[in-house]
Amino acid sequence: MIGQTKLLGKIEKMLSTFPKFTIIVGAKGSGKKTIATHICNKLGLMMVNFGTGIDEVRNIIDLSYSQDKPICYFCPDADSMSIGAKNSLLKITEEPPQNAYFILTLQSINNTLETIQSRATVLALDNYTQEELLNYRVKRGYGSSFDSIIKDICVSTGEVDELFKNDVPSFYKFANTIVNQIHIPTSGNIFKIPKSLKLSTNEKEVGFNPTLLFRTVRTLFLKKYIETKQPKYLLASNVTSECLRDLNIQTVSKLGTVDKWIMDVRRVLR
Repeated sequence: MIGQTKLLGKIEKMLSTFPKFTIIVGAKGSGKKTIATHICNKLGLMMVNFGTGIDEVRNIIDLSYSQDKPICYFCPDADSMSIGAKNSLLKITEEPPQNAYFILTLQSINNTLETIQSRATVLALDNYTQEELLNYRVKRGYGSSFDSIIKDICVSTGEVDELFKNDVPSFYKFANTIVNQIHIPTSGNIFKIPKSLKLSTNEKEVGFNPTLLFRTVRTLFLKKYIETKQPKYLLASNVTSECLRDLNIQTVSKLGTVDKWIMDVRRVLR
């Protein structure tokens, strides 16, 4: 995999006494699943995947207590796990099965219980360097016209792929239009901002990736602040950072977060 040299070195040192319960945290497309597979291969364990539903979590827990052979139980994208399923996992952190290792991946550590966080070993993926991201762009055969956008907003190779799922000029034009016209009271109806975003995990839903769009908007607000020295643009950038934080929290309504951001950013730009 590209990058993650420090994390791979840390994992290598942990192998002799690897923890029974691990959380891998990183942006979408950052390689969390690849790291989990790497750990299982290094430990010589079979990997059994399980989902985030409460029945599936309970079933896998029961299975883990009945197996004599060491197994790694892996739950990818555990951000969407229900409260009931998370509470069921507490049994594992309190009384880990002798021959079981559990690995979860999360985009945000805030998407699990604090009790689980405190009892788990948390491995955080590093953001990729700009050089690594541009090398990946070349490897994927994407054009070089948008390297400045990649440098400004992408933190993982998966996000580079996500960016190029869009018509990038239209994506960037939309972000610029928001920054330059969001303060106009009727502009929300013109932009239809929430309807232009992919706010659910439904693969059939179309729209711009909200994380990438709001990172772009934040960058553009910062550039306007540098150009004009007007504090309102710095405030708008800070409000956008708060929006980005909340978009990564599974229990927070993404539609509500975007609507709140529209009101807050208009307030600071008045």
